Amino acid sequence: LGVALPGPGSLNDTTFTLSALANLSDQSTLVRLDYVVRFLSDLSFNAYVMAHPGRYGELRFRAEIPPLPIDESLSEGLVIPASWLDLGVGLRMSF
Repeated sequence: LGVALPGPGSLNDTTFTLSALANLSDQSTLVRLDYVVRFLSDLSFNAYVMAHPGRYGELRFRAEIPPLPIDESLSEGLVIPASWLDLGVGLRMSF
């Protein structure tokens, strides 16, 4: 599911995109908001915020490794928590 707003109002060089993705089998979800603004004619700045609401699963991954007596660093196990929010920025150049 997604909604795009290219050049809303007086923001001719700006695009907002809201998208959502759900895995129905494990009830994990993603929701992402993208912002793109074009500078000059070939350079774009991108930023996004992505949330992982819903249950743990494929789209909200976490890992629990049980204790392993073979390796001392894993003698108590290891838990990698699920990410709830991701942020990102970038520059894109067109040729």
